[in-house]
Amino acid sequence: MSKYALIGCLLQAFFYPFLFAESTKGQKSIENIFVTIELNESKLKEVFTKIEKLTDFRFAYKKGEIRNKESLSIHARYISIGNLLRQIARETNLKFKRVNEIIHVTENNSIQYIVMEEQLPDRPVRGKVTDENGEELPGVNVFAKGTTIGTITDSHGDYMLEIPDDVSTLVFSYVGYITEEVEIAARSVVDMSLTPDVETLSEIVVVGYGTTRREVLSGAVDMLDYETLQDLPLTNPIAGLQGRIAGTVVTRTSGRPGEEGFNIQIRGASTVNGNSNPLIIIDGVPGAMSDLNPNDIESMNVLKDASAAIYGARASNGVILITTKKGKSGKPRVNVNSSYTLRRPGEYFEQLDSYRVALMDREAAQNAGITPTFTDQQIEAIRNRTGEPIVIPGFATVFADTWDYTDLAFNNGSQQNHDINISGATDKFSYRASLGYLKENGIFTGPDDNQRLNTRLNLGFNPVEGLNIDTRLAISRQRTRQANQEGLGQINRIFPWMRPFTVDDPTKYATAQGYQNPLQRQEEGGTNTNWDTRVESNMKIDYEIIENLTISTQVGANLRFQDFRQFARTFSFYDEVTAEVQGLANSPNRGTEGFSREVYSTRIGYVNYSNTFMDKHDLSVTLGASHEQNDVR
Repeated sequence: MSKYALIGCLLQAFFYPFLFAESTKGQKSIENIFVTIELNESKLKEVFTKIEKLTDFRFAYKKGEIRNKESLSIHARYISIGNLLRQIARETNLKFKRVNEIIHVTENNSIQYIVMEEQLPDRPVRGKVTDENGEELPGVNVFAKGTTIGTITDSHGDYMLEIPDDVSTLVFSYVGYITEEVEIAARSVVDMSLTPDVETLSEIVVVGYGTTRREVLSGAVDMLDYETLQDLPLTNPIAGLQGRIAGTVVTRTSGRPGEEGFNIQIRGASTVNGNSNPLIIIDGVPGAMSDLNPNDIESMNVLKDASAAIYGARASNGVILITTKKGKSGKPRVNVNSSYTLRRPGEYFEQLDSYRVALMDREAAQNAGITPTFTDQQIEAIRNRTGEPIVIPGFATVFADTWDYTDLAFNNGSQQNHDINISGATDKFSYRASLGYLKENGIFTGPDDNQRLNTRLNLGFNPVEGLNIDTRLAISRQRTRQANQEGLGQINRIFPWMRPFTVDDPTKYATAQGYQNPLQRQEEGGTNTNWDTRVESNMKIDYEIIENLTISTQVGANLRFQDFRQFARTFSFYDEVTAEVQGLANSPNRGTEGFSREVYSTRIGYVNYSNTFMDKHDLSVTLGASHEQNDVR
C-alpha cells in the first residue's frame, strides 16, 4: 500500500462517512397493479388509507398540502393504481412520484402538468477500487450521482450496490485522493483506480499558534472555507457548521431573529453541568461568532483533540479558529453581494375545528352520564358555521364558527442581507474593507425582528523582508426586538369557537372565558429591545529572525456594550359581544432599562521553529506565553 493510501486510511478513522446502500428487489409497475375501490365524499387522507390497505404502498405527504383539498367520490372496478392516481391528480392538482413502495405526494406547480412519475426497478453494480499502484483501497465512498444511494468498499476494496436504471454516473471519493466520476452506461461491473490528491495533502491548515501541512497533521482537524459558505443565506456563521464538520453537532433552541440560541458540541459534551461550547478564536484573539459577518470569513478550522491542547483547559471542548479575509494581490476589487429570502411558518399543529370539538364534548358528556354542553341543533349550527352566538348557561357565549389561531398568530417572514467590500494588495501592502447590513423579520405577529450592521478593516504591511504586520478592526451594532407578552402558550389552550375580534368593533381584540387573546398579547403587550455593540481590534507582528525561526507578538482588545429595554404596555380586555372594557392588563405601564460593559484585552508572544530534515522528517516547536484580562460591569 502506498504512503498516500496509508495517510488516507489514518484520516478515514477521523472522517468516516456513514453511507449505506439502498437496495430493492425487482418491483411491479403501478400500471400492472389493479384495485376495486368505492368511496363517497371522502377526504384525501381516507382515500390514501384505503389504497394502503388494498396494496403494499404507503403515502408520504405534508398535512398542509392536502388539508384544504375537496372531498372525493371514487367508484372504480379493477382500475390500475396508475390510472387511479391520475384521476385523483386531475381533481386535486396534486402530483405523485413512486419510489419503491413509497408514493410521494406534492403540490403540482409544474407548467407541464406531470401528475405521475415512477422510479424504474433497481439494477446491481459491483466492482473494485484500487490506488495508483493497483493495491486495494478499503473504505472508499461510492454513490450514485444525484441520489442518496451509496456504500463503501470492504477490506478488499470491493463494493456492490443497487441503483435505479436511470442513473448514469457513479462517484468515488476517498480522503487524500481525487474524487472521480465515471459513466457506467449498461455495465454491471465498474472498477476504479484513484489518484492521490497531492494538493489536498499539501494544504496549509491553521493549528493553534501556527500552521502546518495536512499531510503531516497528526490531530483531528477539519476546515470549512469561504467557498462553502458564500452561497448560503447565513445570518450567523454557526449555522454554516451544521452538518458540514464530522463530529461537530450544532443545535438551536429558537427561531427568533437574532436570538437563535445556537449551541456547538465537538465530539459530545465534556461536562455535565458546565459550559460545553468550544473556544472561539478570531484572527488569534478569543471572540464571538454570532456577531461576525459570514462574508468576512476566509476559513474556519475545527480542532478536536490534541491539536487544541496549546490553548490549555479552555480547549477541553474543542477550538474553532476563524480567519477573516485579507486583500489579494492585483488591482482593487469591489464585490457587492445582496440576497432576499422569504420565510414561511412550518406546520405548527393542526387545530381541531369547532364542530369536532363540540362532537367530542358531547361524547365525553355521554360517557360520563352528564348533560352535554351543546344541543343537537347548536352542534348543527356550528357545523354549518352560521356565526350565531350560543349562550352556555353558567359558562360563556360561544360562536357557531371556527377560527384557526395558528394561522392568525403567524405571518410570513423575510431576510435581507447586503454586503459590499473593496480589497487589493501590492508587494508591501494589502487591504480589505467591508460593510454589511442584515435585516430579519420574524414569523410572529407583533414586534419580531433583528437588524445588524457590520464593518471591518483588515490591513497588512510588509515593510522589509521577513517582517509582517497585520491589523484588524471590526465594529458591529445589532438590535433585536420581540414582544414583551408572548401568546404561544394561549394558542395551545384556546377554543376555536372564540372570536379573535369583537362583534360590534372588528378593530378590538375579544376576550372571553378568562383567556387573554394571544394576538393582543403579542401585538399590544409591549416590546423588549436589545442593543449589542462590539468593537474588536488586534495587531500581530511576525519577524523571521533566521531561516525557519520566527518570533511573533500579538495584542488585542474587545469592547462590548449592551443595552436592554423591557416595556410592558397596558391594554384593555374587551367583551367579545359588546366590545365594552372588562379590565386591564399590565396596569400601570412598566419599563425596565439596563446597561452592561465588557472590556477584554490580551497580549501574546511566542517563538516558532519549523523545519524539514532529509525530505522526510518534520519538526515544529512552539514556545510562548499569553496574558488575558476581562473586566465586566
